[in-house]
Amino acid sequence: MDRSYCQVVIGVNIKKCKYFRRLTPERTLLLKKNSKEVQRKTEWRVYRRRKRRKLYETRRNIRRNERKYRQPRSRMKINHFKRREARLKLPAKFSFIQNPEEVLRFFGELRKHAENNTDVVLDFADVQTLTPDVIPLLCAKVVVFAGRINVHGNRPRKKELDQMLLESGFYKLVGISRQKPRNALLEMHREKIVMPLIAADARRLTAEKTFGDPELHLQPLYRTLIECMANTQKHADSQPSRISWWLSVYHDPLTRVTSFSFCDAGVGIFKSTKIKKLAKFAMTVGFWKNKDILKRILDGKIESSTGLHYRGKGLPKIYSDYKNKSIKRLFIVANDVFADFDGGTFIELKNQLNGTFLYWEIFP
Repeated sequence: MDRSYCQVVIGVNIKKCKYFRRLTPERTLLLKKNSKEVQRKTEWRVYRRRKRRKLYETRRNIRRNERKYRQPRSRMKINHFKRREARLKLPAKFSFIQNPEEVLRFFGELRKHAENNTDVVLDFADVQTLTPDVIPLLCAKVVVFAGRINVHGNRPRKKELDQMLLESGFYKLVGISRQKPRNALLEMHREKIVMPLIAADARRLTAEKTFGDPELHLQPLYRTLIECMANTQKHADSQPSRISWWLSVYHDPLTRVTSFSFCDAGVGIFKSTKIKKLAKFAMTVGFWKNKDILKRILDGKIESSTGLHYRGKGLPKIYSDYKNKSIKRLFIVANDVFADFDGGTFIELKNQLNGTFLYWEIFP
């Protein structure tokens, strides 16, 4: 059988079909009898080949479209789930002992953003005045709220303020710098216990930087630090997960003044169990306000509820050291009372501080 006859019977193009090119004359005669079946099989093969080709082209087009539109889809997904962010401008006079109301208002706004799950960017750019006393308060708020939201920030434009934050240890705490401060000490503690080693380090730093003698004892300073830590047990919050107290020691090499700032993240003096009952009774009668109660505490007229002779001596002893000029420039802030002992002023604040804050200085 010639090739033209086979082509006519089977109905396919033998030149394009590899299968029929390998046909022998004997198999050609066999296919002649079953030509309809062979034609059906051949058409089925062609159909399947076309379907596979169409499926391949469809999948190829899908891959091309995915590569083409992958980036815009990804951006839309990120923008959809992006957290809210707010820029919070710091006060131009960022000093707690000089500008307490505005600083407390700033911390109140930071707390509102944390409660609303809004990330915060702290804007230090326009800060004109910065004092070391506000650094432990800022650290306490940043650490507490950083567990709920993301807190970012920029650096002050003034070089001297930027250098103060660097040397105070604030940049090391927030991860901006790894430089260990040489003229400062910044400590935090999560338990309501006294840490004599930290008090000894602060005393040694003051003796070396301020008086030039590392072996100088400075017993009143050591006693004041111990009393501040001990008072945290009475005035701090009962939650063990929260940081109980912060201590910041900063030495200014130009003025040779060493500043001490101590604050706790507790309920404050006037919200503690004993003082709260006394203040409630006094305010009901109308005799005392919180500032009057603080004066009586400093004078030692309100004794400890335990009845022990060695309890309730913390703040009166610190005030006694101030009167003896062992420490200078004493400030105490508790809840809504701001006390400046050098100026002799006791002010009631509109914005309250959750906790107790003490500030004093030592200089030759």
